[in-house]
Amino acid sequence: MGNYQYEEEPVNANAGYSMVMKWQLAIKKDNDTYTGLLEINGQQTLIKWDVDVKGDSTEIAIIFKDLIEGSDEGMKEGDTLFVLTKQKKDIKTIWKSIQPRLSDNSAECECFFKE
Repeated sequence: MGNYQYEEEPVNANAGYSMVMKWQLAIKKDNDTYTGLLEINGQQTLIKWDVDVKGDSTEIAIIFKDLIEGSDEGMKEGDTLFVLTKQKKDIKTIWKSIQPRLSDNSAECECFFKE
C-alpha cells in the first residue's frame, strides 16, 4: 500500500524545451484485495487508469482494469502493465505491456520509489 512515483529523465524537444513525464501509482486495500490508480502525466499526455494489484510482500503485478481518463493505449482488462519487485532498499520495475514514454529504457530499471 502507499504512493509510488517515477519521473523519467527529461529529453530536449525540437522546440528547445525539456519534455518531462511523471508516473504516479497509488495503491490501497479494498476489503481483501488491493487496487490502485496509475497516472502518467507529461507533455501532451494525461492518462489515468484503474488498476488491480496482485502479489505478495516481495513482488506485485500492476494489472490494467479500466480507463478513467485519456487513452487506454490498446490495453485490455487483465493486461499486466509492469511488475514491482522489492530489493534490499530499491524497487525494481520489470516492464511488461507498457514502457517509459520518453526514453528507451531497458526491460528493467530501479525507477519507482515510495513517497
